[in-house]
Amino acid sequence: GPDGAVQLGVAQHLERVVATQPDYHLAWYLYGYCLYSLGELEDARQAFEHHLADKPNSGDAHYGMGLVAFDEDRLADAEACFRKAAEVLRSQKGSKRRTPSQQISKCLARLGDVHLRRSQLGPAREAYEEAVELWPTHEDAWYRLSRVLTRLDETDAASEALAKHDQIVAQLPERQQRE
Repeated sequence: GPDGAVQLGVAQHLERVVATQPDYHLAWYLYGYCLYSLGELEDARQAFEHHLADKPNSGDAHYGMGLVAFDEDRLADAEACFRKAAEVLRSQKGSKRRTPSQQISKCLARLGDVHLRRSQLGPAREAYEEAVELWPTHEDAWYRLSRVLTRLDETDAASEALAKHDQIVAQLPERQQRE
């Protein structure tokens, strides 16, 4: 589709940028996300690693590494990356760079995904609950929490979580609902 063509164009541009300006750390980070979105997992991992070699406290790059590891079914690595990302982002709270709770919430939700893939329902539930506590309108985390609660036979709590998800989605702009 058109979005894929745009992503490919951006990735090609960033590829030229990192080739000519290898010390431009932000470009490596953005290149990693472009490659990840295009399904180029190995190249994405290498771009994130390049960025992290110079910026080891980039919570967002650790998160990107976690996404790659999760998609490659390397769950121990994914868990370590999402935990590291959350730790780094939490340590930056209160510094000059304001770190929104949404970023930490995304890390926790992905940690919940790791637990869910391992069928560890208790830890998955805890991760999703912490995620929605930090970011009360994190619709994906509410949905995943509802699925875990359903599997735990907690039907009332599952219904409440799903209703919260549906309420949040209903308030999103129409374009976001289709994505």
